[in-house]
Amino acid sequence: MSLVDERGRLFGWLNVVDAAAMALLLLLVPLAYAAYLLFRTPEPVIHPVTPVNIVDGVEPPEVVVTGANLPPYLRVQVGTIPATYLFESPNRAIVRLPRPQPGTYDLVFLDESVELARQANAVTVGPVAPATIMVVQLVGAFTGLTSQRANALQETPNSTKDAPSDAAIILGLNAPEPDVAVLKDDILPGVVAGRQRVPAVVRVRCAVNGGRLAVVGQSTTVVPGAVLSLPVAVGRSVEEGGTASSEFMTFYVERVYPEGTQPVTVTARVITRPPVVDLLRKSLAEPQPAPAFAALRPRLVSFNVEREVSGTMPADVREGVTSILAATFRLPAVRTAAGWQYTGDASIASADGIKAIAGVRLKAGMEFYLEMPTYRAFLQVLRIEADPRVK
Repeated sequence: MSLVDERGRLFGWLNVVDAAAMALLLLLVPLAYAAYLLFRTPEPVIHPVTPVNIVDGVEPPEVVVTGANLPPYLRVQVGTIPATYLFESPNRAIVRLPRPQPGTYDLVFLDESVELARQANAVTVGPVAPATIMVVQLVGAFTGLTSQRANALQETPNSTKDAPSDAAIILGLNAPEPDVAVLKDDILPGVVAGRQRVPAVVRVRCAVNGGRLAVVGQSTTVVPGAVLSLPVAVGRSVEEGGTASSEFMTFYVERVYPEGTQPVTVTARVITRPPVVDLLRKSLAEPQPAPAFAALRPRLVSFNVEREVSGTMPADVREGVTSILAATFRLPAVRTAAGWQYTGDASIASADGIKAIAGVRLKAGMEFYLEMPTYRAFLQVLRIEADPRVK
């Protein structure tokens, strides 16, 4: 038998055209499978995320999602609440969580309506932790007052017992003065026409949350330079037959002191230059502030020049005479477990120069720079004495 007969059939039964078609079909099958493997979308692999614990009302963290073949677009839900999916690469994405109510939720990943992955109990939202209440004293000024309102402002009477618990208590006032414009942390040199400011010391109750201090019921952080709307206790004292109430007033914060700050007497050796000694003498002649201000402001009480020396090195000779003083200061401080801590401005010498610090611990032998409005003095602390009448 011939391979192809006279009718063009292979082996007498298969047409040549049919055989060619079958060969082509057999060739296309592996090609089609190879194309499928090459161009198909790989199945996403999502690794489990670290469970997240959130406090209700606090900004939730971003969740890092890792895996393989992550698509650019996915739907993510916390329970049934949509979250924001931010694609970074096929191996990494970010999920911004919503703010659900307290409870425990699954984290669900969906492609359109098809669920790709679900991590049970991945997000837990706890109730708001009780705020820590801290009483502080603010030194600053009531601003934006008319002349009539500025002159009518009075200290809160000690006998006022029914003042609202969250109202600011006015501990001390200075005389009204022309108001100045306040822009964020800067006091502009121009005055505000027709308005006055009244320097004051007030006591307020603040909530401590997330390392921030804010007046109870408000969100503005209490720091120097802040402009607050304070509920201020006003009205007549109980003995006068009045009922205290509160009204909101604008207050510019210059300094913040913890409750319990009191003046302590610090005896120190001061090492400085004659021009600074002249400024020290002038400060002794300045009028004393009102008691509420005096308790919170560093003040030089007395000093005497023990000796003046000249150095022998060329640099010392160029700088001139060094004055060594024995001085007594009244410094605002608060008692801590480690001892008295100064609450005013100070700085210390470091390898990078003179660096401002907060909260100098007062102890014999401590050395620091006392920062005053008109001068800076280097102190070597010799002795600290607190008023025994103040507990």
